[in-house]
Amino acid sequence: MKFKLRAIETEDGKKFIEGYASLFNVQSRTISENGKTFREVIRSGAFDEILSSENLNVVANVDHDMQKMLGRNVSGTLTLTIDNRGLKYGIEIPDTQLGRDIYIQVERGDYYESSFAYGARQNDVEWSRDRGDGMLIRNIDKVSALRDVSIVRNGAFKNTDVSLRNEDDSDIELCLRSESDNQETTTSGDTEETAAAEAAAAEAAETEAAARAEEEETAAAAAA
Repeated sequence: MKFKLRAIETEDGKKFIEGYASLFNVQSRTISENGKTFREVIRSGAFDEILSSENLNVVANVDHDMQKMLGRNVSGTLTLTIDNRGLKYGIEIPDTQLGRDIYIQVERGDYYESSFAYGARQNDVEWSRDRGDGMLIRNIDKVSALRDVSIVRNGAFKNTDVSLRNEDDSDIELCLRSESDNQETTTSGDTEETAAAEAAAAEAAETEAAARAEEEETAAAAAA
């Protein structure tokens, strides 16, 4: 389902940009990190706890650039909500050069995707393998930190489209979800635990493949 572009004008002339920073239960585009390749899935409920925090302080940026801030939840210019599709945001666009420029670029389709920067503790991450192509999948059960939501040129989740509304902790691994360079930026995290999880997933996949091969061999011998 596409979140269609819309423009609504009212007497006060306020402008808004809306989009989905994250989608639930959908595999991201391929992500590369330190020689590892995987896709990511944000599970339903992952943002429930962080959005209920009294200390929530999230900014809305362009391309995750902290020098290009458009709004902030603590000032009321950024709203964050959850529905059955994912994490939805709404930004009241400032009457600044940046605000006017990005609004026009979204309106004409230069920018049409969204992203987010988040943190997750290792015990809230589960690794698995895609049953189709065997790609390593990182499943996020809970987001422990949410730094920003961002309008980006290329988002990790290809359906995180944008629309317009014109109304005239040490164990937390921080991740930047923007696919302009198809990489994940990590500022901290337990790499040994991640490697162990990957190894376990790989071993499980090898065991499953060996079992299938044995079944095929048995079936072939029975047919002969």
